[in-house]
Amino acid sequence: MSKTETWKISVLAVIACLWASTALSATITLVDSYHARCHALLTGKVTVGDAEKLRKLLPGTPDHGTYIDAQPTLCLNSEGGDLSEAIEIALYLRETAIRTHIAAKDECLSACAIIFLGGSTVGFEDGLLNYRARSKHVTARLGFHGPSLIVEDGIFHRSIVEDAFRIAVLASARLFSELDQLRITTDFALSFFEVPTEEYLEIDTPERVEALGVDITGLRSLPAQLSDERVIEICHHVNPEMDPTIPKPPFSNWLFTGETQVVDLPEPRGSDEWGGGQRRGYFVSAEGEGWPFWLGCVLDWWPDTGARLIPYLNLTTFGPYGLYFQGSEDSFAEVLGSAETTRTRTRRISPTLVAGLATPLATLADPKSMRDIRGGGNICGADIRSYRVKRVQSYATLRSEPGFDSPVLQQVSRGASVSPSFDRPDTTQILSAECRAACRLSDMPALTVDALAKVNWCRRTSNVVWWRVRSDTGRLGWMSSRFLDDYPNSPL
Repeated sequence: MSKTETWKISVLAVIACLWASTALSATITLVDSYHARCHALLTGKVTVGDAEKLRKLLPGTPDHGTYIDAQPTLCLNSEGGDLSEAIEIALYLRETAIRTHIAAKDECLSACAIIFLGGSTVGFEDGLLNYRARSKHVTARLGFHGPSLIVEDGIFHRSIVEDAFRIAVLASARLFSELDQLRITTDFALSFFEVPTEEYLEIDTPERVEALGVDITGLRSLPAQLSDERVIEICHHVNPEMDPTIPKPPFSNWLFTGETQVVDLPEPRGSDEWGGGQRRGYFVSAEGEGWPFWLGCVLDWWPDTGARLIPYLNLTTFGPYGLYFQGSEDSFAEVLGSAETTRTRTRRISPTLVAGLATPLATLADPKSMRDIRGGGNICGADIRSYRVKRVQSYATLRSEPGFDSPVLQQVSRGASVSPSFDRPDTTQILSAECRAACRLSDMPALTVDALAKVNWCRRTSNVVWWRVRSDTGRLGWMSSRFLDDYPNSPL
């Protein structure tokens, strides 16, 4: 083979499509018990035809395809495969509102990472809106790289290479044409196309988590307080224009005065219910057209939110025109109640940023989150750190055995927390044959909207699903899942 041929193949290795038509197809199944709250699981190499298999297994509604009231979660554990098929699957997940998740210690690489991007959910706000819903456990591996062509030495023929190159160009063009649907930026796509064939752009630090927009589960307790240094680092990362060392902001007629402040603010709304919330702000003074301004960044932080699956971090920005006031000597705290704000935006950002931009994600894992803790071998089992008692007037009852005919051990007040116990195999009991069948997904040919609604009815409404839990006083007993508030469609 000539040097010219060698150069052509090396180029193909960077930009061509990983064409896996000769490999076994992926296995896609409905699951009852897995170490995350999965409804379905995709494993193995993705090949042509896998998108159609998924459509049959998770069909949504017959008329328009979308799961609305509750969305299933597709968990992924795959080395990759066919890029074009992965794009088809990702677009179907978005269209149908199916979440994606990578469970503890699992991996999703190459074409699988493209599937991961399709994870979606829907909500109502002046109409039906589609939001990204893609998450990974803190120990899971998620890796992107430029598509590659695997060809053995000594079998090259001009027509084969030209055909492979054509497929590569079409697949790559298709990917870039769907960036808006996949909800990634052109810069991010180009960054993983530049990765060498045998390497991956891994989402393994808080900085990359935030850049991609991924929810992280399985976190250990993060710091209860946000230091001044961390507040400034997060605000600079999300809002680079707030760096006071920039001599002139990226808008005209502005000059920074250079004054900065980190201030403590009143606790954010919801702190009484969720507990432990704090609000801190970082502000940079600037001047525009003779008027003094503050460019602002406010962080709302709940390090441990009880029944929530992960800590919560919100960021509100004021800018570029920010928050303005009458005199440059005024502090933000003095003008907070009366100053006018413009271009204010609040959004959720990754709580992992609290640990530092470059912190290895795996070091943030809670060991308890890596156990297979699904109770009873079905989707209706208890599975998170704690639940708050809800849907009662004043208290729920902890009983010696499942069912309201069993003796009461304790009255647990509304709002108190209980923790699921996994001290024995039968920590979930379902008292009706109807719900036992509904919660066994592996027996179903497909998970329709009606079937998923039945699961949620059994778990949240029926009073026939009972979990073995430990009360806040340490007492072990059984409680109906109906009275325990959690987030039934979110992965662990």
